Amino acid sequence: MSSTLWGLVVGLTPLGAWAGSMFSGIAADKFGRKHMLMYNNAFFVSGAIIASTSTSVAQLSVGRFVSGIGCGVAANVVSTYCSEVSTIRSRGFLGGFQQLMILVGVFLSQVVSIGLSKAPLWRVLFSISAAIAIVQTLLLFFIPESPKYLASTNQIDKAEAVL
Repeated sequence: MSSTLWGLVVGLTPLGAWAGSMFSGIAADKFGRKHMLMYNNAFFVSGAIIASTSTSVAQLSVGRFVSGIGCGVAANVVSTYCSEVSTIRSRGFLGGFQQLMILVGVFLSQVVSIGLSKAPLWRVLFSISAAIAIVQTLLLFFIPESPKYLASTNQIDKAEAVL
């Protein structure tokens, strides 16, 4: 694969993130922040499966784009969720902590990829992201829905309980 084609394939992840961020706010308002994050893991899992089983540049590109959609949705909805469940006093900390954890995740993925960058181990690298998304889906069952979303859907008793 030429360096130009490789750059295009890699660039499809941020393009997918842009696409995901464009619809995620409306979807989170309709389905709720918690459920949107759960549904979003389907993008992470399917993108990882498509990429890790790819036999062509086109299939790898689709996998990267689909995973990118998940990144865009997560970046938008997690920020919204954190601002809606946090106290005024801790809101800035949580926003900064989210950004720090994104950078830690990027760093760790680069460290792991050093040992898994050669064929066929690069397939394992994509598979790891699917495993993380599955674990995240299971853990999301234990967080409350955003009180702002609950109040906006006239679930006042649930919103007060979450607060």
